[in-house]
Amino acid sequence: METADLTALVAQGESEMLEFKGSTSQLVAGCQTLCGMLNARGGQVLFGVNDKGTLVGQTVSEATLREISQAVRRIDPHVDAAISTVEVGSGKSVIVVTCQASTQAPHAYDGRHWQRVGSTTVPMPQVLVEDRMQERMHGRVRWELHPAPERFTLEDLDANTIRTCIRLAVQRGRLDEGSASDIPAVLRGFDLMRGDRLLNGAIIAFGREHCWGDYPQILMRMARFRGKDRLADFEDNRQVYGNIFTLLEAGERFLRDHNPIASKVEGDNWIRTDRPRYAPRAFREALANALIHRDYAMHGGSIALAIYDDHLEITNPGRFHFGLTPADLGHTHESRRWNPNIANVFYRAGIIEQWGTGSINILRWCQENASPAPTWTQMELMTVCVTFQPAGDITPEVTGQVTGQVTEQVTEQVAALLEVCTRPMTRGELQAAVGLTHRNHFTEAYLKPALTAGLIEMTRPDAPRSRLQRYRLTAAGVVRKSQAQTKGSRL
Repeated sequence: METADLTALVAQGESEMLEFKGSTSQLVAGCQTLCGMLNARGGQVLFGVNDKGTLVGQTVSEATLREISQAVRRIDPHVDAAISTVEVGSGKSVIVVTCQASTQAPHAYDGRHWQRVGSTTVPMPQVLVEDRMQERMHGRVRWELHPAPERFTLEDLDANTIRTCIRLAVQRGRLDEGSASDIPAVLRGFDLMRGDRLLNGAIIAFGREHCWGDYPQILMRMARFRGKDRLADFEDNRQVYGNIFTLLEAGERFLRDHNPIASKVEGDNWIRTDRPRYAPRAFREALANALIHRDYAMHGGSIALAIYDDHLEITNPGRFHFGLTPADLGHTHESRRWNPNIANVFYRAGIIEQWGTGSINILRWCQENASPAPTWTQMELMTVCVTFQPAGDITPEVTGQVTGQVTEQVTEQVAALLEVCTRPMTRGELQAAVGLTHRNHFTEAYLKPALTAGLIEMTRPDAPRSRLQRYRLTAAGVVRKSQAQTKGSRL
């Protein structure tokens, strides 16, 4: 790394993946930060840069580098970190310690686990430590692969649902027709059965009603509240036990019962336009995602569907895994499912795809319904929530962003900016991603037009000069980018 490269890196400011330390007198804190970065997406710690981003440097000897190397080796499981130096004048250097994203998380430093929260390093809660342990062993010991109680046999599965799933899979070319008549072979191919023993995944996917005493987590609670929160009275309150197909059907039925459709004649052609309060396709996709991603090891948990006067929520037990964040859902991302075998059943039946496009489709279907973009949140530690806002409650300002501006052409510079904005990013990161070195030109030609068009927004609009400021795609930006990717061309 050259001095110019170091200066550009420091200009980005501290973040989840970048930390400044004045000198190696803060080596312990620096290693805790490296540990936290390894438990996320990796990153860099710079020794010789103060909190204000000034390259103060320090005297570096072989003993200094050896001390850093020995300290880093106390991170368990051990990983190799790249240690380099950059001269900054007066015989002093900045030490750059780089670690890549790890597949061995969770890591601990001196016996304690750490995580990055924005630009700070904090102890990792025990519940997250245990969850990351599960991620590490996910391929071998996940819950869906555990054997079901030995008394359960093929007779305890819903044969009609299995046959329907097989028929749909054959129609879509996702199952060979020659093997479709051998149900045990199909279940083994889906990795829901090993030998003659059913696995937990088979019960979740196809189990019949009498199985639920052993699987109380196969529950979905549905309620329509007469108000804007759960303190209001119920208009409708239902609880349904069942396999994933039963629950998906029950959820769609509940939405139909509480999803009014507005109709109006547009223009002079007397063609009536029907617009449901909530987009059914977006809802179905979100509910299917909840069914395949939820943590079934939490026996006391359940999926909840709540409809209020002003919004709709789907919550499921679990959390975002494998480094995925709510911000990642705004663009195409790697598809890594917590219950891949259960998800495979929905995929074979054509209910979902496996390309990380589910959230993009949800955003697009909401936009087509003139609905605001939904939001995903990690509630507390072990609950994920997706919130939909109804069509018809959109303000003119938002409508312009989500509809009109999406169809208009944007400049080549703004198009390039949307392409590289894959997560909340600093100004420096965006500028580097589009290959520019002149800050003013980038701001005037790229960033400001994108902000004005409502395609990119600040994460901290009340503090535009904050060192924690990041820029992310708006709902309109997500849709605009998705449309361009679908066409296979630049925006």
